[in-house]
Amino acid sequence: MTLNEALRVIQTQTKTQEDLEAVRKAWKTAYDNVQRSNVAKFIVGDTVKFDSKRGPVTGNVTKINRKTIKIKDEKNNVLWSVSPQLIKLV
Repeated sequence: MTLNEALRVIQTQTKTQEDLEAVRKAWKTAYDNVQRSNVAKFIVGDTVKFDSKRGPVTGNVTKINRKTIKIKDEKNNVLWSVSPQLIKLV
């Protein structure tokens, strides 16, 4: 089933609050699994980079939380809290 087919089924077949709650739970489980796999790509000490409003930032992973990764900027020692989807290994 493609994403568009799944969305069409949700839009046309969810008739009750219980149906919508089941869809929400399935979405939450899938989202959490993706989030965990994104966080698992990094370990403390990794050198990473990401783009901020101030420009590109390169730093080292100092702490890994459930939803964010703490990165210490190499240039000016600023501590950033960044979503793992935005980070790339250097």
